[in-house]
Amino acid sequence: MMSDAASGKQYSWAMQDANVLALSFDTPDILDPYTAVIVRPGQEALVFTDDQHLHLREIGTHLITGNMQTTVRRAFEILRAGGTVHTSFSSAITIFDMRSRVLPAQSLTLPAADGSETHLSFGGAYRIADPAVMVANAMTFRPGTLPGTREMHLEDAFIQDTLEQIVQTITGELRRIAQDAPDAAAARTLLTRGACIEAVLRLVNAKLRPTGMMLERFRPTPTERTCPYCHRALTLMELRSRRCGDEHTGCGRTLHTCPDCGAIVSPEHAACPRCRSELLWCDRCRAFAQVEHGRFCLRCRTACYPLLPRELLRHT
Repeated sequence: MMSDAASGKQYSWAMQDANVLALSFDTPDILDPYTAVIVRPGQEALVFTDDQHLHLREIGTHLITGNMQTTVRRAFEILRAGGTVHTSFSSAITIFDMRSRVLPAQSLTLPAADGSETHLSFGGAYRIADPAVMVANAMTFRPGTLPGTREMHLEDAFIQDTLEQIVQTITGELRRIAQDAPDAAAARTLLTRGACIEAVLRLVNAKLRPTGMMLERFRPTPTERTCPYCHRALTLMELRSRRCGDEHTGCGRTLHTCPDCGAIVSPEHAACPRCRSELLWCDRCRAFAQVEHGRFCLRCRTACYPLLPRELLRHT
């Protein structure tokens, strides 16, 4: 959002689309006197001009120009006369969304040294750590929904490559830890200890440092392998497809998962039996949803509620 005020133009962003990570503004060749950037909670801003590079971290209104506007011709005249010019003839203003975002849950089957398997899911949260480092990478800004703006989306190749790097690094470290354990029981213990969580965070964030992003939280959770409806043992393929067999091998029902930890949950659960997160149902997505502001689905923005009545999932 850009608004003209008596004190100059103010650049701000309401962050209404969760898929947008950064908003860049098309600025004039010469910024107006008393131009300001408003940094809201959960934001940081980068301002580049000819005579200053600012990284605005504090919440509030930041004045980035003074009370004088000098034309290019007048600036050259001042410089030829031996004076100095404090104005901007080119500029860039970008505001970044620094809030945490959910790392999609992943399910793994990890063999121990004796060949026995541990079934694990993991989730977490990531965010932008350093916008100044991030802009040095090959990010793409697309035309924004607001006039005179450009947006960086979660679908950007740089962001998706970074998320893939996070998942691959976590998976590789968990496999290494499991393979060093003598059996599945020992692997399960090692993989869920605080030392494992800390080691994964250190390893991932060391690799992410050149990207300007970071893994903020990581949570591994052993997963159940039985259908919550017919209590039949599930195969790895069924876990991946999120369905209990078919009319011949199982009940054929959709297997719903906790959006926080990935554990299979029953529609009878008000909270995940593994991580104790409240389970809220999104009727549009037909799934339990990760929400923000206590209620609204991160994917489709629909209001979510506890699953009542329970018959809603009976035939899905």
